[in-house]
Amino acid sequence: MPKPDDTQDCDAGPCRAAWFTDRWSEECSAECGSGQFLRSVVCSVEGSSGGELPIDQCAGQEKPSAIRTCNNSPCGPRWFTSEWSMCSSQCGPGTQSREVVCLSSDPTPRIVSSRMCRGAAPPSSQPCEESPCEPHWYTTEWSECSRSCGGGHRTRHVKCLDGARRPSSDCERDSKPSHRQTCNIQQCVTIPQEPEDPLCTDKFSYCDMILQARLCLYSYYRQRCCHSCRSQQ
Repeated sequence: MPKPDDTQDCDAGPCRAAWFTDRWSEECSAECGSGQFLRSVVCSVEGSSGGELPIDQCAGQEKPSAIRTCNNSPCGPRWFTSEWSMCSSQCGPGTQSREVVCLSSDPTPRIVSSRMCRGAAPPSSQPCEESPCEPHWYTTEWSECSRSCGGGHRTRHVKCLDGARRPSSDCERDSKPSHRQTCNIQQCVTIPQEPEDPLCTDKFSYCDMILQARLCLYSYYRQRCCHSCRSQQ
């Protein structure tokens, strides 16, 4: 005999939409102070089939809360950091830095001793590299000018280094900096010296003391200590 059907189609009318929730998160969102437990809330049809629906399909039903507060122990001073600075080098290895402080927020934010913060302080610097450096020219500072006037020259050392600061021969020759340049090209000024007067002599043995005592202002001493007083001019 033919086996009877064990299933048949039926229609109980449109399925009723309802709010569905999953489990609360196991850990509070904050290690200390006031935090939250979270869960997802979706609008879907009752029954095993069907996925998420627009929230207006569940209109008229009170939506379950997706957030529940949790209070942990009070927060003591904590480490706070600023944003990382720009890399110290435009290319090749460099360093980034940031401010690291121990901050207390009770009752108002203020910086306190680092000993009051728990755990090791976050790093205040880290290595960085924007891009590999192409070989380019490096120079030392200019030397002193060889002459103070009348045209002299000064020199410096020039070398080509690659991104790892190793000697290289790949730098452009046309862009090589000069290693020698002229300096102090102004003319030297010669101060003419007055011819010595054979009659201008010291008549006292203690004319050096006259000079130290600034008595050359008086004509008497200036005439009798002529040589010493003239050296003061």
